[in-house]
Amino acid sequence: LHTLDEKLAKEFKFPPDTVAVFMPEIYRTPFENATYALSKKSGTYKEIISFVRKNSVPLVGQRSRTNLMHKYMERPLIVIYYDVNFQHQYVKDTQYIRDK
Repeated sequence: LHTLDEKLAKEFKFPPDTVAVFMPEIYRTPFENATYALSKKSGTYKEIISFVRKNSVPLVGQRSRTNLMHKYMERPLIVIYYDVNFQHQYVKDTQYIRDK
């Protein structure tokens, strides 16, 4: 998502001219932040790309054939296979496994 709307920045409590990365709720763990912000006004495009690449990959994510070669190349990867059901009634069970 990209926006220049100052009302939206105020709603999420970020100063204007901030690049923010939000982790999707299904990938959040207690060991990482829900949001990451870069408030450097004189940042170059290389710094912004590096910031987004570094902070857009969660500690516990979902690997697929489409994202395998470009999303999970930065860090060492441990792969664990288990059944996941993202329906609302199974959120606690899924989060219990992901938090381990």
